[in-house]
Amino acid sequence: MSESYVYSPLEEGQIRLLHLKVDESAPHGLVLGLDHAALGESHYTALSYTWGPPEPPDLDPSFEDKTHELKCGDGIIPVRQNLYDFLQRLRISGLAIPPLWIDAVCINQANLEEKSEQVLRMGQIYAAADKVWVWLGAREVSANVQQIIDEFIPAMLQDFKDRDNKYSFYRRRDILDEHSSAEIIQAIGFGKWRVWRVYWPQYADFLRRSWFSRGWTVQEAAVKAPEQSTVFAGSRTLSWVHLIEFGKLMGQSRWVYMLASRRRSYGLQNGLYNMDRRAFVEHAIRHGETRKALLQTYGPKTPEQLWYARFFEMVSHMRQLVVDNPRDHVYAYLGLMLQIAPPGISHGILPDYRRDVEYTYKNFTKAIIRNIPYLVVLSLVEDSRYRRHIHLPSWVPDFSVSRGCNYLDNFDAAKTAGNSMSVPEIIEDRLLLRGARLTYVSRPGPSMESDKLPVYVVDTCLQSRQHPYTSQSMREAVGRTLLADSFRRSERRQQSERLRQWIHRGLSDLWHRQGEAQSELRAEVSRCLAPVADSRDLWKKWLPTLDEVQHSNRPIVHSDFQVRLETATLGRRLYTTTDGQIGLGPPSLNTGDEVWIFDAGKVPFVLRKNGNDGTYKLIGETYVHGIMHGQAMTGTFRSRFGQLTLV
Repeated sequence: MSESYVYSPLEEGQIRLLHLKVDESAPHGLVLGLDHAALGESHYTALSYTWGPPEPPDLDPSFEDKTHELKCGDGIIPVRQNLYDFLQRLRISGLAIPPLWIDAVCINQANLEEKSEQVLRMGQIYAAADKVWVWLGAREVSANVQQIIDEFIPAMLQDFKDRDNKYSFYRRRDILDEHSSAEIIQAIGFGKWRVWRVYWPQYADFLRRSWFSRGWTVQEAAVKAPEQSTVFAGSRTLSWVHLIEFGKLMGQSRWVYMLASRRRSYGLQNGLYNMDRRAFVEHAIRHGETRKALLQTYGPKTPEQLWYARFFEMVSHMRQLVVDNPRDHVYAYLGLMLQIAPPGISHGILPDYRRDVEYTYKNFTKAIIRNIPYLVVLSLVEDSRYRRHIHLPSWVPDFSVSRGCNYLDNFDAAKTAGNSMSVPEIIEDRLLLRGARLTYVSRPGPSMESDKLPVYVVDTCLQSRQHPYTSQSMREAVGRTLLADSFRRSERRQQSERLRQWIHRGLSDLWHRQGEAQSELRAEVSRCLAPVADSRDLWKKWLPTLDEVQHSNRPIVHSDFQVRLETATLGRRLYTTTDGQIGLGPPSLNTGDEVWIFDAGKVPFVLRKNGNDGTYKLIGETYVHGIMHGQAMTGTFRSRFGQLTLV
């Protein structure tokens, strides 16, 4: 066996380029060569691919991740199967092969200092390339997916280009319903629409190829204009322009969420969301049209603060993507962000693979807190049961895991706009904030996935006639809380009826459930609806009766209500407070936990006392109905603000 290839050190500003020579007399028919080149002064093509299997095992169970030894100079370089397949595709293509930049080969992976330095330049490396080639794996794209890519997507993009009021038009259409899509079908043709209608799940599976879910590949594709990137899958060449533009259309029209709600398959949903995330990055980096939203959400006042807000937005949106090294949940996007950094910025976020993961996450979180006026980073903290790195301070997100819920957007509980705010202080692993306690958690409900949730909702609706701090009925307050207040005033009457349908459906499902617990479930349903039958109060008559639950057909819950409810409640738990308020909070909240509003906090947070030392642990962000737009921020409440320490 030959010796491993010995890398010679790179000088400042240099990269290595791979020269691929076809030689049928050599092992595997290929010989590699590596040369040093000055970054920015050389012509080359950069490859974007995944190191491991190109598809999940359920899509390609036969894939074996072997390692092949390829000759390079006087030594050999190990190459994993997916990259090997791409090199073999080039070998048999007969095409002229340009100098290539491929990270696994062109970076000395055993030298952590070099790796850290090259990672910092990744954005520059891909931006300086003549082209970017994307490799999705050796398995061929199915004929049905190819038809969607070749026929349906170009037709849809042309229809989009031709229409006025583009997104508002598409948002009112169900792309899987023939009647709802009649105008689209007339424009693109029934045959092309039918291909999508029948085979869209296969397209979602295509988007599950590993490349779409990898963190590093986001910047690798985003730094070049889409027309400068070419996608290879099996023997086919695909248009990245069409794929990414259709991804934007799917996201902006909200079809991605509608389709995800149609199939209770995590794999299919993840495929759809993978492209939605990439479309978000392309849109943000290319057009900067998220600036207004960034100003509203994060409050940046300087170009440096705006850059940190963009960096934070990138890391938070891409959190569910896959990286091999957990540090890369931060580092994978640094190179891309440096491409749009204001001149002379001193960011202090440097790749260092010699430091532990906790250091990386703490360092990034501290930088965000010090450079973004609003305390949005605290909203990224996941429920404690999901954490992998348990030694992190409670206020530092564990970026290696999914947050488990959607963001509470467009709120301003502390009335941050236009008000002066204190600057948080960080002392080692302690975060010092100013705030005041709003209330205490009294009665946590079941998890949002629990079959008994409708029972808890009925009990809460019957708790009192009116919400204690608004002019709304308790029924309306509960309904709006379940949706995190995500509907317009004009929809209020419709939402009340849709809430009733949802309760009716849920209680009917419980009543007709078979199994050992049937008698217990029926007793619970009977108990919660007893006040409806016994009361003369008309406001209680709004709820379904026990007779309706037992004997009537279960109503169909309106799809828009169901989607909004699932979006708001995913990874959250309904609860009531000691003063009768209603909230949606983290799953691990307990009776006695405290709800606080912080200076510069866009939303309230649930805290828990950390023993008897006067410090607190952060449990997570929360929605509390009736105070999300600053209603609690009276002079009296502000006067109670004091310093608090999170550990």
